[in-house]
Amino acid sequence: RYYAVPREGYERYGIRRWVFHGASHRYIASRTAEKLQKADVRIISCHLGGSSSLCAIRDGRSLANSLGMSPQTGLPHNNRVGDFDPFALPVVMRRMGKTLEQVLEDLASRSGLLGLCGSNDLRDIEAKAAAGDDAAKLAIDVFVAACVMA
Repeated sequence: RYYAVPREGYERYGIRRWVFHGASHRYIASRTAEKLQKADVRIISCHLGGSSSLCAIRDGRSLANSLGMSPQTGLPHNNRVGDFDPFALPVVMRRMGKTLEQVLEDLASRSGLLGLCGSNDLRDIEAKAAAGDDAAKLAIDVFVAACVMA
C-alpha cells in the first residue's frame, strides 16, 4: 500500500495505493477456496476487461494489487493509460502544447488499448491482429507484457 514517497505523504495526506476491483477479487478468492474446499489458498486473481487489475491473495486476504491511488494506474485499460512515468508529463505537455488537464484527459480517456490501436474492444483487436494489423498486435503485446510485469 506504500509508495516510495516521503512518509508524510502517506501519514498526513493519505497518498497510498488504495486498491480497486475489491468485490471482484474477493469473490474470486472466496469462490476458489469454496471450490477447492480449503481456506489456505494462494491466488493470483485477474480482473480483465474495460478496467483491469491483478491481485495477489493469500488465505482470502489481498496482499498486493496492480492498481494504485487511482484506477488510472496498473495495467493498460481499454481507454486509460495504466502505468505512466510522471516525469513524462512535462515532456508531453511541451511537445503537444497541451495543459496538464488536457494531457490527463488524454491519459484517462483516449489511451490504453484505444490509444495504441484505435479500438478498445479486445475481440476487435484480436481480429485485427489476426488479419495482420500491426497496431492491434502491438496493443496485445503491450497488454500481455504489462500483465507479466505486474
